[in-house]
Amino acid sequence: MLGAAAGIPQQQQQQQQQSSPAPSPPPPAPRPTYVSESGNWDEDEGEEADADDPAAAGRSPYGARVAAAYSLARSSPAAAERQLAALLAEAPATSAAWFVWAQVAAGSRRPAMARDLFRAAAAAAKAELSAAEAARAPLALSQPMSARLAKVLRVWARMEWDVSLNGAARRLWRAAANEAFRYPRRLAAGVGGVVLHAWAAAEYERDNLRNARIVIGEALRKCSNDTAVNVLGGSIVARGGDVEGARALFLRAYQLDRRERREKQLYIAWPRLEAEAGNAERARVLYQRGLAAHPNSAKLLNVYASFEAKQGNADLARQLHAHALTLDPRSATTMHNRVSWATLELDGGNVEAARQLLREGLDLHPRFGAALVLMARLERQAGDYDLAEAYVRRAYKAGHAFDPAAMGELAAIYEARGEAALAANLRRHLANKIAMRDAKRSGSAWASEAWVRYAEATRSAEQRQVVAAARRRKKELGLIRPRDSSLGGAFGDDWGQAHDAYQPA
Repeated sequence: MLGAAAGIPQQQQQQQQQSSPAPSPPPPAPRPTYVSESGNWDEDEGEEADADDPAAAGRSPYGARVAAAYSLARSSPAAAERQLAALLAEAPATSAAWFVWAQVAAGSRRPAMARDLFRAAAAAAKAELSAAEAARAPLALSQPMSARLAKVLRVWARMEWDVSLNGAARRLWRAAANEAFRYPRRLAAGVGGVVLHAWAAAEYERDNLRNARIVIGEALRKCSNDTAVNVLGGSIVARGGDVEGARALFLRAYQLDRRERREKQLYIAWPRLEAEAGNAERARVLYQRGLAAHPNSAKLLNVYASFEAKQGNADLARQLHAHALTLDPRSATTMHNRVSWATLELDGGNVEAARQLLREGLDLHPRFGAALVLMARLERQAGDYDLAEAYVRRAYKAGHAFDPAAMGELAAIYEARGEAALAANLRRHLANKIAMRDAKRSGSAWASEAWVRYAEATRSAEQRQVVAAARRRKKELGLIRPRDSSLGGAFGDDWGQAHDAYQPA
């Protein structure tokens, strides 16, 4: 099927150009099944259905089948793919089907296949748009097709970002924004705002503050009445240290969202700013207003409980976490509540309560990195260093070798065992990583400049001595395998050790 995908868009375009009437708008795609690199189904993340004419689904003979395949995707992706393949064999010009199938492939960690499917979805959406424009359809009819194309490019960009193809992702976001803003602001602001918000949020997540400022600045100029854009803008400005500027953007978002109160992120970001500024009462009022509007948000319950725990209200924090776990105890979203609650119990000396919370969560989600690291800390404090190291290495395997939390915990285990050389090597590596992250977060350096500083720091004479001492100790412990000429002369090493390497941001 994928081999034919590359040739289908040309056939679609020829068929569309031969027909003079404008096609019916495509059926609204259901909420996509693609999840980000964390692999979690998050209640506060994901796509919303297209804002197309609701009657369009009724006019399309394939809308119901696409929606049915989407509904099946979470429980049985393979069955959903078979349904979509059968549908596309009948109607290869159905862009919504290509789009949903691409997200199913991306969500099951098949980026190469997903890339081909996204490309086919974009070509089909472009053909639909070209046919509408050739028929001189009114803007109000052709804009939903343009919005579909922009959405395909936006979700495709996120997939490329999650597999670290950052340049490709940025080009796709730029193309999606350009497509959205071809139309008058009244039609384009919603679509373009979502694209720029997704792009800026991705840069913000990677601590690329300078890039995030540029993208969110464009979004604020072109979509000043978008609540989510103002909230993200406030978060980006706050990270740069401008408290008053961030507060002004949060207040603007609050005024825009005052009646509906749909923007949950506002009640997470704004009270966090106030708490960091020392305004605990104002932060508490904002958290409570957010919970009044969104009483079943596990994420909001988690951040409010963590705030109350820091304020010394441990019992209230426990009640909030317990309520969050009653909402959906098996969800990956509530794992954050479990970890926060277990941290509260561990800090309070209730080791068994913390262990029970973590074990119950890891039985459901064995690759949840934060829970693995906290379990390693618990076992280290209990004196079981072998089990603690096993947990932290599982965290490395579930995440990546540059995870600061896992690196710090492994260094603490080495120190507890008396392995000063190994601990010193990890500590200096962790310090370099944190310095690089802080340079990006503060906006004092571009991501590439921060990586250059990181690489230069790791090559200093002092740090080379620390690395050499750690290497000697590893050889003594038998953690380094001898050189293997069949592998190009590479040294073996224990996989959990984080290594110095220059990597693009």
